[in-house]
Amino acid sequence: MATEPTAKPPKAPALPDACNVIDCSTGRQQFWRFAKGKRRMKLVDVRDTLVDEPVPAKHLDRDTSQMWRPHCQNDAWLPAEQVFFRVLQLPLCSEAELPGMVELQLDKISPLPLAQAVWTYERVPVHRPDRAQQTVVVMVAERSVVERYAGELEQVGYRPDRMEPAVLHQVMATPQGGVLPDGAWIYPRFADPQVHCTVAWWDEGVLQNITQLSLSSREHLNELTSNLTATTWAGELEGWLTGETDWHLVASNEEAEEWLSILNDWAGKGVQVEEPPDSNALAAAAAARAERPLTQGNLLPIDRQARYHRDDVDRVWGNVLIWTFMLYVVFLSVYFVM
Repeated sequence: MATEPTAKPPKAPALPDACNVIDCSTGRQQFWRFAKGKRRMKLVDVRDTLVDEPVPAKHLDRDTSQMWRPHCQNDAWLPAEQVFFRVLQLPLCSEAELPGMVELQLDKISPLPLAQAVWTYERVPVHRPDRAQQTVVVMVAERSVVERYAGELEQVGYRPDRMEPAVLHQVMATPQGGVLPDGAWIYPRFADPQVHCTVAWWDEGVLQNITQLSLSSREHLNELTSNLTATTWAGELEGWLTGETDWHLVASNEEAEEWLSILNDWAGKGVQVEEPPDSNALAAAAAARAERPLTQGNLLPIDRQARYHRDDVDRVWGNVLIWTFMLYVVFLSVYFVM
């Protein structure tokens, strides 16, 4: 009797030799430089400067291997509120088949006209190997917004290989401790006066939905609870949310204290508070995952990727020609001297 295919946990990608990460979404420029360590990426430089401060050229040298193997040396973060998330449950397939399967769903799920959008996808880590399906997060952003951020990065000398929302790494890291994730994880980003919230909904080890909303201010928690209530009802009606929902607030104790009493009253039970990673740890997580294919988790428009790659190839050939010419001059000098 034939057995159904099951999802296998993907092999963790190797650590890159080095990786830069930059975040200009907060009105400041935060820059991290990582080098490969024995088991993790090691932070070797960190800068917090004005948003238009040029990035030191010494950190931006390109690998020669970019010529034949494009990979991520420069990661850049987009504000999560500029990205739309959609979660798909798809049949198991090969890596080569997955982009086509996702593309077939885009007309149904994209909140933007595809001609005005850029999109990408990423497989969610497998927590339920008994399933005959795989979970994929699709990200869609307005092309003009991404182009604007990429152009601003170019002005400070930084050409990103990948552009992504940082919160994705937090979602992909759920759960902690090896327990099947079950419940809703709330990731607030405080950008006074607004608060931008990303909520990841898990049910019995499967990521089912990612919702987003922006609160007018920290005090307008009713906007958050109304959204959570509506999404809970929708999940129960559509069948992807079963049982009682556990609530997790990923925020520092100081930030959570403002919200906890209201959220506890609304939920009717204790909301679990989880300390978020600091910016250095989040950047390290992004750097550690940099070796995954550039076709995944990357909102940098394809035409920019192609232009950057052509420039890498031209640079390598230019260096080859310069060294060839110099060797030729040395050869002629030696020849005539002798």
